[in-house]
Amino acid sequence: MSERGWSCSTPSTSPPMRLSSLLWLLPAAVALAKPPPPPPDTSRLVDLLARSPEHQLLLGAFQRARLIPTLNRLNGSTLFAPTDDAIRRARDDERRRGLLDAGDSAEVGLWTAVVEWAEQGDDALEGSNSTEHDNLQLALRDTLLYQLVNRTLVPPPPSNRTNSTEPAHKPLPLDVTTLHETLYFPSLFPYNRSFPAPPSLPGTEPDQPDPDAPEDRPEGLLHEEGQRLRVVRRAGDKKRDEYWVGVDWKGAGGVRSAGPPKFARNGVLVPIDGVLTRPDDLGASLSRPFLAGEEESPDLRRLVLAATIIRSTPELSTLASLLPKPVIDYLSTASHLTLFAPTNEAWAALTDLEMRYLRSGLAELDLSEIFGDGASRSGAGSGKVGYLERLVGKKGDRSASVTTLRNGTLEVSGEGEKTAVKVNGTEIARGDIFAKNGASLAFPPRTSLLTTRRR
Repeated sequence: MSERGWSCSTPSTSPPMRLSSLLWLLPAAVALAKPPPPPPDTSRLVDLLARSPEHQLLLGAFQRARLIPTLNRLNGSTLFAPTDDAIRRARDDERRRGLLDAGDSAEVGLWTAVVEWAEQGDDALEGSNSTEHDNLQLALRDTLLYQLVNRTLVPPPPSNRTNSTEPAHKPLPLDVTTLHETLYFPSLFPYNRSFPAPPSLPGTEPDQPDPDAPEDRPEGLLHEEGQRLRVVRRAGDKKRDEYWVGVDWKGAGGVRSAGPPKFARNGVLVPIDGVLTRPDDLGASLSRPFLAGEEESPDLRRLVLAATIIRSTPELSTLASLLPKPVIDYLSTASHLTLFAPTNEAWAALTDLEMRYLRSGLAELDLSEIFGDGASRSGAGSGKVGYLERLVGKKGDRSASVTTLRNGTLEVSGEGEKTAVKVNGTEIARGDIFAKNGASLAFPPRTSLLTTRRR
């Protein structure tokens, strides 16, 4: 036939490829192919808040305090996020305290204002009976910054490991109280720019800057450090860890986590079933003249302006009733102070005649010297607050000497455990009570501090 006609060709010697054979090879080819990487998650902590129906009040609080840019700038942080229910309970608690202790604190309505602003807007606050003095929301800003730790405490799971830019190297140890620095940096401003001298004690003259203060943060109350926060990781139900935040030095109390952590590109959000209350200063005045169990007297009515931290500690009610007003004023503004305070049991070792003299109003110098025997500005050295972990180490097996305001020395020694610490050979009853102005309190049940005045 012609070239345009049919032509013959040599038949192939190999059998034809069947469609069923190709389909059989398809799963193997798919198995060898690597799946494409997941798209990068650009969610940030503020995005987690915006998407969470349980954190709309907290998101509003950050907006009200103008801290959204700060949230976006964080890198590898942990946000302990109170749920809406927790904030509403805090609002209810503020209302109850407002009825009992009206005028006691400028922060009584902090969470109340957050809820009202979120539900009704600025008009609700403008029409309220209370006058808002904190136009810059300083108290709210400080409280929110206290909910933030500047490291990732919860390591992300493998599927999320690329999301957190600075993950924790390993999980927190189980059932161990750990100490962490928050983003809340207490400051003297706007209260008092000067560094007060101890009353009737050698030290810096009043109205002079703190000599130990860093140059770039001259008003910091914790020597250029953030306020501390304790966290305990515990094994919870359903094979999921629980985090207890704001516990005491033995791991008791605190606020419990309220769900699994949520991971973002710049940190981790841990829902919690309560709000964290930042520590108060050591010298805030009381609105009432007496503490529970105190005896009424004209001198006591005049002198009891006990420090907030001391007032809230039952073991220190005697000290609260005895401290002269100049000491209280000093406790209110003195920065990076470490205080070893005698408990009620220590004062009970004095005779009735000695106690009547101390309550007479004539013993102000003696009481100031007793205070100075247990207070230190040098702390763990160079003005660093003497947290027990610094003094005796994380394992509680070290010792340290603390120089007091009266140039005495207190020997702090660990007994192999952070909760078994001795001061001058006497085991402390309680340690590391955080205060706004950096004071860490540890108080022996029977201390030698009082014997100094006897001699």
